[in-house]
Amino acid sequence: MTDKTATQSNAIRWLSRNVFAIGMLSLFSDMGHELATAVLPLFLASFGGGAAVLGTIEGVSDAASSLVKLWMSHHSDRIGKRKPILIAGYQAEHTLGRRLVERRPEVRVLGQACPVKAEIVVLNGLSSHADHPELLRMIGPLAGTVQKVRLVHGEPARAEALAEGLRGIGFADVAIPDRGDQVLV
Repeated sequence: MTDKTATQSNAIRWLSRNVFAIGMLSLFSDMGHELATAVLPLFLASFGGGAAVLGTIEGVSDAASSLVKLWMSHHSDRIGKRKPILIAGYQAEHTLGRRLVERRPEVRVLGQACPVKAEIVVLNGLSSHADHPELLRMIGPLAGTVQKVRLVHGEPARAEALAEGLRGIGFADVAIPDRGDQVLV
């Protein structure tokens, strides 16, 4: 199997029937919403309704949505039943997402302590970042031609592991600057 065939096979593998169906559902939902939003002013104008009528409809729908959310949060607290929080992909250290993934009983939101009452569901493996071996494979051909490599993203332990990997494939000057360091490139 050639590299191109293997890449196509890996690209298609994640595109299951469910992923395709959800994608199509999202597409048609967005199309329907955008169409209704674009046609509503023309529809109202055909009945003699102007900007004030459109504004009133928008305002009432926003207010109704807000009131339903407010009532549902109160109702949810009263009956003790909550919707789960779905976290997909990697969550960096010291972030709200990481604290939720760690299932802490309380988190800080905008400086205020909030108890975590919802169920936390974590979907691992949905990261848009390349993994360690893939990064080394992708930038390996640049070894010997690039003078400096500075790793400025990621957790310290993972950055150090990547730095070692880069040195191992031939990058001579690899460093991890500290926050606030200035680097001449």
